[in-house]
Amino acid sequence: MKKRKILIIGVGGIGSYLAPILSKTEQYDIVICDPDKVESHNLYYQNFQEKSVGLEKVNALEGSYKERRKYPVLTDK
Repeated sequence: MKKRKILIIGVGGIGSYLAPILSKTEQYDIVICDPDKVESHNLYYQNFQEKSVGLEKVNALEGSYKERRKYPVLTDK
């Protein structure tokens, strides 16, 4: 089956939870766009960890995913 491409613009309250869920199916090539950095107030309602504060949201999300899975599907390109 051919993988479908999905573009997620913004990994805030919805995108930060949606991207990992879609990536678990391994049926999608996921492209994430978000220029923001993780701030401490994001931790309460977005899918980021405290150690991610100060990182770009895309990189923080990819890093947490790599910790949980050997073969990440997320990409920022």
